[in-house]
Amino acid sequence: SVPLPGSGQWLSGSYDRKSRQLCVTFYDQGQGIPRTLPTSKFFEKIKTFWFDSWSDAEKIEAAMQIGRSSTGKSERGKGLQNFVMFAQVHESGILSIYSGKGMYRMTWSSGGKPEQTEKRNLDHSIGGTLIEWSVQLAKK
Repeated sequence: SVPLPGSGQWLSGSYDRKSRQLCVTFYDQGQGIPRTLPTSKFFEKIKTFWFDSWSDAEKIEAAMQIGRSSTGKSERGKGLQNFVMFAQVHESGILSIYSGKGMYRMTWSSGGKPEQTEKRNLDHSIGGTLIEWSVQLAKK
């Protein structure tokens, strides 16, 4: 694991040559996705009325679809989608996101769209956001 300078973020990675499995883990000690998910579009403002009843897992799922951050900057909020796009070009993989008291996971085995998604509510917050990404690299 390597701390990213002055950011409250950690990055770790591993590679198994025999199985050709690459795993990258990123942890951000910030407020977490459920607390920072922006609601600036009209439709989302309507949903805000019910937003407090959404579980953290549902908020993470929404963040995967929205693709922007609370900063309002166009270059921000693309990280989750970038993880997904990069992961989907590989033979198989798993992308798990833990944030607040929620977990959202996507699994695929033949590239393209996820074959399975899972969301789960957790009993305790992890105190930020943890992203674990694992892919099977193709043989040369």
